[in-house]
Amino acid sequence: MGVRPFRPIATCSPSSANDSYIYSIVPASNNALAIISSSDELVFLDRAGLTQIFSLSSPKVPTGVTCLQPGDQGGNVLLCAGRDGSVVAFDVRSQSNVSHVKLGMYPINEIHQGQPGGDQTRS
Repeated sequence: MGVRPFRPIATCSPSSANDSYIYSIVPASNNALAIISSSDELVFLDRAGLTQIFSLSSPKVPTGVTCLQPGDQGGNVLLCAGRDGSVVAFDVRSQSNVSHVKLGMYPINEIHQGQPGGDQTRS
């Protein structure tokens, strides 16, 4: 059996920015692939043809986005985190953010028993 030459089925350049590179690719629902890039974009591609379905950038995507993980087994929710301390949960079906948490949002002296802005007690 001989070696067959490589023939790509599809190619794409998912980012709209020049000199951008891909940090992570994860499967998403609706036969999509989710990609985060060095230009702070979250891009969704069709798996079959690698055509862009839609793309999001700041402020819906954390600044300095470097992490992308599935949030559920079906690929309906994706979690993105960035260097700015933000973690965003994104619903692929509705194409919208469903949660946004900013880590380090509250100064430590304002936290009492896990409640931001709770009563302050000093001993």
